[in-house]
Amino acid sequence: MATPSSGTISLNEMHVEAGGSSGTTCSINDADIRLIADKSSGATASWNDYYARAADYAISMTTGGTSTSSSDGYVTTTIYYRGYLNSSPSGAGDIGSLNVSNDPDYLDNASGFSDLSITSINQGATATSVVRVRASKQNIPNNDTSFKSVLISSTTFNRSDATYETSNGRSQWYWSTTTTPPFDNTSTWTPFSASGSTTSVTFRRSR
Repeated sequence: MATPSSGTISLNEMHVEAGGSSGTTCSINDADIRLIADKSSGATASWNDYYARAADYAISMTTGGTSTSSSDGYVTTTIYYRGYLNSSPSGAGDIGSLNVSNDPDYLDNASGFSDLSITSINQGATATSVVRVRASKQNIPNNDTSFKSVLISSTTFNRSDATYETSNGRSQWYWSTTTTPPFDNTSTWTPFSASGSTTSVTFRRSR
């Protein structure tokens, strides 16, 4: 459970949120405690810096890949997907899998995800790629209590840079990217690993 958002806050509450055992010896300069407030060793910090902080929410994904094609008789449109899709409104079918349980400190305790993926719509000579996080709950707050950033493999996506939408029992954030798709259903496609291998996804509230 996240640290208090106001009022009294104790070092023990910070320690427990960082993963320590209640009542055990700790200091505000311990690496795990500094991490939840994104503080470097020896940096100036106040108790207020530790309000509404939570340990990272880490997910392990088995990456999937697929594509769909359609034609209007003149131009063929191919959409490539890499990552995880489950009951997503994309029409592409399910791909990938997640080892995940909901976290009450993130995404308004949403029950899961329908989409953690990168998608590219390729029509003629043009291509647009989008990284998407779609959680299975409508009207999730678009603020840092949901998440401040998400780290996919080694690439960070800041929530404040995303486009936010909510409808049909889902909330989603998406980022446009210049990443070029590999034009197949298996290869590595940054930030996602190759199909069948593992991609790490970490939601953060402190950085």
